[in-house]
Amino acid sequence: KRYNYKVLNKFAAFIESLKEGYGRTLPKALAKPKRFVAMCFGIFVLSMVLIVTVGVEIMPDSDESMVSVSVEMPYGTTLESKDKIMSEIEEYLLSLPETEHVAMTTDGLSMMSLDANSSITLKLCPPSERKIGCTEMAQQIEDHFADMTEARVTAINSDSMSSYFGSYDLSFKIKGDEIERLQEIGEDLEAQLSKMDQVNEASLDLTEGTPEVQVVIDRNTAAYYGVTAYQLASGLSGGKTATRVDIGGEQINVVLSLTNAADSIDKMKEVVIAGNYGQNVPVGQIATFKYDNAPNYIYRENQVKTLLLNVNTNSSTILSGSPEVVAAVEDYPFPDGYFVESGGSYDEMLDAFGDLFLALLAAIALVFLLLAAQFESMLMAFIVMMAVPFAMTGAFLALFLTGTALSLTSFLGLIMLVGIVVNNSILLVEFVNHYKDSMGLDDALVQAGKMRLRPILMSATTTIVGMIPISLGIGQGGEVMAPMGISVIGGLTASTLVTLFLIPVIYSMIEHRKERRRLKKQAKEEHIAELEAGWALEDGK
Repeated sequence: KRYNYKVLNKFAAFIESLKEGYGRTLPKALAKPKRFVAMCFGIFVLSMVLIVTVGVEIMPDSDESMVSVSVEMPYGTTLESKDKIMSEIEEYLLSLPETEHVAMTTDGLSMMSLDANSSITLKLCPPSERKIGCTEMAQQIEDHFADMTEARVTAINSDSMSSYFGSYDLSFKIKGDEIERLQEIGEDLEAQLSKMDQVNEASLDLTEGTPEVQVVIDRNTAAYYGVTAYQLASGLSGGKTATRVDIGGEQINVVLSLTNAADSIDKMKEVVIAGNYGQNVPVGQIATFKYDNAPNYIYRENQVKTLLLNVNTNSSTILSGSPEVVAAVEDYPFPDGYFVESGGSYDEMLDAFGDLFLALLAAIALVFLLLAAQFESMLMAFIVMMAVPFAMTGAFLALFLTGTALSLTSFLGLIMLVGIVVNNSILLVEFVNHYKDSMGLDDALVQAGKMRLRPILMSATTTIVGMIPISLGIGQGGEVMAPMGISVIGGLTASTLVTLFLIPVIYSMIEHRKERRRLKKQAKEEHIAELEAGWALEDGK
């Protein structure tokens, strides 16, 4: 009884007050339609500017309670020293109150690289039980070990989205024939980009390889003694297979070599090579020795040697600083035969947003065609579709107010809005079409809003309330879907408010214009009829 006689009565009175207020306000908008449409258009332009302010990103950061710590140590560090360094890092991580457990690997081989890696995977407690996120935790770990001289420690928030789209904002593929020249270009670009204000980190995907001695043959001198490159390589090898011995069905090579003949670089120079002309010549007389580091691996793409340059920007969103970095790389004077291709999260974002934009256009076109078929009028379909731009306005305003960047998930919310927001417009337009002849246009527009106000508010409110849990990002990884909920709530709220006023105003403008054209055509026809009548009288005389 309390519910029936108190709560429901108050709610009904509230709805009636909204109807009466709406009935008094709408005629004012209908009286000055151009001014009202101009104001709505200004709000739409403002929202487009605001989305540039909040920025664009491919996916929001997701807190999945995982942090990946990578430890890079100088070449030649012994396994015992590496284990000591890793144990020190592990001890610090275990001392953190947010840590649940750690998994450490020292000198393990990665599936994606031939380098020996030392890494730690840190599992944190659930987000509800800690005060900082994974990104802040990763920064805290890097700051703690920033002064460590024995190793370089980097930490990143390890989530499924970053592993799929990559952990770098930009990735450039420098391609060419010679790996040494690629390294020179990469180091030069790395130095230039590191000086830019937009760049937080620039690094080459190149690690120090195994030390090696390169024997460079002097072909003129070697030819004089009749020594070929193959003979030089054979002479410097560990020995020659003299024969094979069969023991128990297994063949074993018997290698013939000199004892301690090449256990140092100086002794290698003294190794004697027999030439084709019967002359023996020491290696040092026909070749020079160069000291270098061999690359751990050579990466090729489509049979072209490739070196990766990875860049992270300082800005909170990828779109803010990436265009300047891309322009700087494209303006670099690459030598003939060397070029660069861009990639990374920035390119992934552009491709993904391009595809979603086409999907948005397709959704608008399909809804428009369906409405045109339903109303049997493209003009009526156009009036109903005017709710869509202002759904985008509400979504952009909601993203701005919540400080949320436009991402793939929020863009999905925009596509959903295309099919949701037209429902309210359909209710209004359908009512006006039925009663405008009997009630008059302006009265039909006002009554349509008053009669349809309650179902419009009910349908909009139920959808908005249903999206609130998603917009709050509740649960582990909920941050990924939160922008979609925010965009749907903002878009549907703004579209509902605008629909109640803008759709009647546009309907009124179009109908009044049609009426003016009809009257003008009627006046023209009457004038022509008068002229024809006058001409007929003149002909009769």
